[in-house]
Amino acid sequence: MKSSAWFGHCLFFLATLVGRLPFTVQRRLGAALGSIFYRRNTRETRVARRSFEFNAAVPAEQREALVKQIMQSAGRNLMETLRVWTRSQADNLRLIKNVHGIEHLENAEAQGKGVILCAPHYGNWELLIEFMAAR
Repeated sequence: MKSSAWFGHCLFFLATLVGRLPFTVQRRLGAALGSIFYRRNTRETRVARRSFEFNAAVPAEQREALVKQIMQSAGRNLMETLRVWTRSQADNLRLIKNVHGIEHLENAEAQGKGVILCAPHYGNWELLIEFMAAR
């Protein structure tokens, strides 16, 4: 087996292990990972920090705390993504507790209209895809 294939299998195995952890453990692990990204001043951390330079509405003294929160949220999202990728659709759909605005989608469908979903780049896209595929 080529070393790249072996490495890919190892990564998938690790992703599956992390994806099987209890949700609360995944969230804590993700927040810790995000804190590490923040402390290491990764590219993503620098991008988040730079974004605040264009937003005068956020006071300068609050920005750094928000950057750290953003990185922790990104880490949690990474763990949630591994959870969705490594579990069945039925398991994933059980994660959805509330859906806001579904009546707009159903109304458009009832009228035979197409729908374009626009979602902010926040949260777990893979779970949205599972939800829409289940419809």
